[in-house]
Amino acid sequence: MQRVQSDIATWAISVSSSVKITDENAKTRGNALSNVSADAKKVVEFLRKSGFDASEIKTSNVSVYNMYTKNKNGYDTTEVCGKTAECTVSVQTRKFDALENAVSNADKIGTIKSGCWMSIFFIPRVISFAGITKRMAPSA
Repeated sequence: MQRVQSDIATWAISVSSSVKITDENAKTRGNALSNVSADAKKVVEFLRKSGFDASEIKTSNVSVYNMYTKNKNGYDTTEVCGKTAECTVSVQTRKFDALENAVSNADKIGTIKSGCWMSIFFIPRVISFAGITKRMAPSA
């Protein structure tokens, strides 16, 4: 396999919030949504301060899902016990030094109420032959 040097990188940061339904918390869906929205905004601010242009940063729509109670075997039942909201903030860039610096300083994003996981991958050039697309492995 021929190796090529990556010319663009994508860092995807998933933000999610799970809120259980309680008597005091009748607005579970709204709380999960507002937590994710606020935390996604913090991630975008962090990326902007890290030197990325607004055009390099994308935020997905927020998705909201039901959470279900588990039975004694650990399987979901049909009883809704809360809501989970999630979205992804990603930066796609050619600024490898800025990306490396941002990844190294990700702990400085600030207080996040939601859960957060991050992944990074490099996108190599894509070579097409008569409608057949072959993705080359990135160089190390």
